[in-house]
Amino acid sequence: MTSPSPQPALVLDTSVLIDLYHAHILIVTFRLPFRMLAPDVIIDELRADSGRQVVQDGAEVATFSPDEILRIEKLARKHRRVSVNDLFALHLAQRERAVLITGDGSLRALAESQDVAVHGVLWVLDELVNGGFLSQGEAANALRAMQSHKARLPHKEVLKRLAAWGP
Repeated sequence: MTSPSPQPALVLDTSVLIDLYHAHILIVTFRLPFRMLAPDVIIDELRADSGRQVVQDGAEVATFSPDEILRIEKLARKHRRVSVNDLFALHLAQRERAVLITGDGSLRALAESQDVAVHGVLWVLDELVNGGFLSQGEAANALRAMQSHKARLPHKEVLKRLAAWGP
């Protein structure tokens, strides 16, 4: 008898957590069939209320050894366009063999160059709709809420989803 395969994991960066929070769908996101991980430095970066909420809603908070922190700091000197906290998210995705969820273009490019699977918040919305966790109308409203809070999203992809998901 084989043991069940481990649940796939997603590492959420700051921008995605903020976008999901502004869209009022953070708790729904944690119902997806994934382990949800966030580096401790990212949880600390959030306002106290929202950081606690992320943990209460179901994110696993990852910590790092002193050796890992030194490696990340070294990486930060080489990749100045990516924030140190985002490099923690990248390192965590590598360590856990997880998918990195980010809205940061520089982080996305670096992750892809290191063969880390990466998606954005639109992929999360697609998963929520396809899994029946959100209706298309709720997803459209969430997307509009993200836009009203100045989320950096690809314009054509946003329009495509809003057209598909209705008014």
